[in-house]
Amino acid sequence: MKLPRAIIFQIVYKTFFSYSVFKFSFLISKILPTMPKITIQNMNAVEFSADTKKSLLQNILDEQIDWLHSCGGKGKCTTCKMIIKEGGENLTPKGSVEKNFFALEKLKENERLACQCSFKNKVEQDTKLVICVGNKNKLPHIEYSAC
Repeated sequence: MKLPRAIIFQIVYKTFFSYSVFKFSFLISKILPTMPKITIQNMNAVEFSADTKKSLLQNILDEQIDWLHSCGGKGKCTTCKMIIKEGGENLTPKGSVEKNFFALEKLKENERLACQCSFKNKVEQDTKLVICVGNKNKLPHIEYSAC
């Protein structure tokens, strides 16, 4: 039994195309930087990809999410405070600004300032950070879910 040319062409094309797409996606995953995910649990679990070169506050604001930051992200207040629920080990170490606020007991162990931290440069493909807005830092016009 001899197969028609059109069917042979389809089989070869589909096999090659499937392999090429797989190979291409594999190469892209190795070349392009990984994009970690941020989930804001008490904002109806909104999730988005984050740029590791930006602060968490800047990533949040880039997503058009209202987040309190009275000093403009300069680390002078604690209004951008977030509660870390999961993935805190993937963040940069606490700097002098955050250490000062810890010493003054303005921050707890599981809290960070969104303006002062970012993801570490080397993060895994499936890195996820789950955060919540602190009760004192909630904006009045936003309806928050449970944290």
